[in-house]
Amino acid sequence: MKYVLVGYDNDNDIYESIIESDNISYLIKVGTEVAKEESLYRMTYENKKKPFDWFEIVQNDNYNMVYWVS
Repeated sequence: MKYVLVGYDNDNDIYESIIESDNISYLIKVGTEVAKEESLYRMTYENKKKPFDWFEIVQNDNYNMVYWVS
């Protein structure tokens, strides 16, 4: 099964895929690090950096959350 680390922007109700893997332990490690460092942003249509509100690991075929990262 493949999993996806996604970032969520609560203000705009947008999930953005960051990385996909079948190794959930790897995604937990990556997600924990980026959440701790607050190093990932999404670019808005106005070309501004917007921080994600939280990160989740979801199944890639249906986006059911399987792990809360931040």
